Amino acid sequence: MKASPEILAIRAVHQYRKRDILAYVSLRQYLRNNAALRDIWSDEIATALVVERATFAYNRIRNFKEVEANSGQKIFRLLQIPGPTEILAETALLAACAQAGGAFLCLPSVYSYHLSVGADEAAGVFKPYMIGFKARHAAIASACANLPGAVVIYTDIKKFYPSIKLPLALKVWAKACDASNLPKHYRTLGEKLLSDHGASCEDNTSPSILTGPMLSHLIGNLVLREIDLEMATHAPNGYFRYVDDVAIVASPAKALELEQLLRSKLGTLDLQLNENKRLETKATDWLPSANDFDDAVGISWKTFIGDMKRLLFFFPEQREQLTALFREHHIRIIPLDYSDVQQERGWLTTLQMLIERPWFKRSIRARASTSFVLHQALQLRTRYGKELEETLSGFERLEPESYERKRKLYRLRFLSARMTYLANPEDLPNIANSIAGILEMAMTSTVYEAIATGDVTNLMAYGPNAAQAAAQPLRAIGEVVQCGDIDWTKEEILQAYGVIRLNGLRFERTTLDPLHPMVRFCDWNKGSSTLYQSANEYFRELGCIHGVAEPDLNSWAVETAFDRDDDMVFDMQEVMQAFS
Repeated sequence: MKASPEILAIRAVHQYRKRDILAYVSLRQYLRNNAALRDIWSDEIATALVVERATFAYNRIRNFKEVEANSGQKIFRLLQIPGPTEILAETALLAACAQAGGAFLCLPSVYSYHLSVGADEAAGVFKPYMIGFKARHAAIASACANLPGAVVIYTDIKKFYPSIKLPLALKVWAKACDASNLPKHYRTLGEKLLSDHGASCEDNTSPSILTGPMLSHLIGNLVLREIDLEMATHAPNGYFRYVDDVAIVASPAKALELEQLLRSKLGTLDLQLNENKRLETKATDWLPSANDFDDAVGISWKTFIGDMKRLLFFFPEQREQLTALFREHHIRIIPLDYSDVQQERGWLTTLQMLIERPWFKRSIRARASTSFVLHQALQLRTRYGKELEETLSGFERLEPESYERKRKLYRLRFLSARMTYLANPEDLPNIANSIAGILEMAMTSTVYEAIATGDVTNLMAYGPNAAQAAAQPLRAIGEVVQCGDIDWTKEEILQAYGVIRLNGLRFERTTLDPLHPMVRFCDWNKGSSTLYQSANEYFRELGCIHGVAEPDLNSWAVETAFDRDDDMVFDMQEVMQAFS
């Protein structure tokens, strides 16, 4: 019998499923070893392997960021993602930081990357993105309501993570360890990981931390901790930070003074504000957006996904019927397979107690049906479609730097993300055309085009995150995608290919080098077993983890649940959140 995963393995899997599909797939394969499911493996074995390693490798990913307004050139952000052993060691380290508390915990004015605390926090290494995002929005709303004559200034830090140089990262890490009494072996692990970051960064003359590993988010918070403290002292209820995005609420004169103070303090750390992304609006003009993130009454995306999970979890045999219903009604969702999830004894005991209660039986019967889940999807299709049309109406007339445009743009991302799964096929080209003229929605328009036609030629140029956004809906439609003539040697195109293949889709034709390690892993076949001899250290590790004699495990990892807490991840939403 397969052992039940413990908290560190669960956190690692859930965090990286939303981050990078290649890391997720390889981690799932790694955790087929029962021993690796135990916390002691992450705490001791994985940690020792990382600290003592002489060589290391990160997977370099070029994720699409934006289209440059003047040139129309696509701008990419470089991510470097660790392999499974480091992911587990990193997860153990961040759990220890959460337990140590002190400087490792976020200040009240900081709303991003709160470490998960306690055994019940299974959603990931950090608390879910939207919890902090909504909390910050509510706090800004309260500040605006209490200061009606105020202004709201949004600004962000330019190239935040790449600008955090290694000496500064090591300094703030040591200071936090001293203040929090983190055990020595975790301190050593953190120093080792940061040193490896520095050795792996592109600029070897001025090494910095990497964008990609989860540890970098903690370091980012530590680097800004003293600035956050001082800013909150000068503006007790008017300073709100989410990663590198800062909001200030104060009287017009005070807000400018606070912005200058922030600029000055960042300068002492060789960090700069991105003046091109500054936005200012009156508090009275901001307030109409106060309820933008309130959950809808009645059927919502949250209730739809929750009821679908309950159905699949308690009645996994209905997955096939639900899949057929979705396909018949053009809902581009492939329900997750929970049938092989092994339940720990404590959960089974709790479930047995619940089953004996009449109210529980009634609630399961009321909602656990394929027709009820389908009904919710169709209702959301109508609601979101209408709201998308309303949000687009007059959008082109909004001032480029206005808060109203920023507000509507966020809503467009929210709605368009969900409609990639829900929209009628005949509506897909119309949506693509309606958002094509909005620079910030260029990638989204191309995603819609790919889903509508099954042709990913234009999509591939946007790289792996664009491919991830389109892959799930495309896989719900069929198994083969078309692709015309493109430059298969480009790094972002090669990575987009890997993402599409890992999602179970095949290309009708390509001119890719079949011996490239990315291709060999994602196209797993008998010849791929020699990956354990690859010169590429990252893929050599993945080849060893997969195993020489095993059949293709990539599809299994994507289509099955890891544990009972596994939520269905909708990649288009995760991609859209990265732009918010």
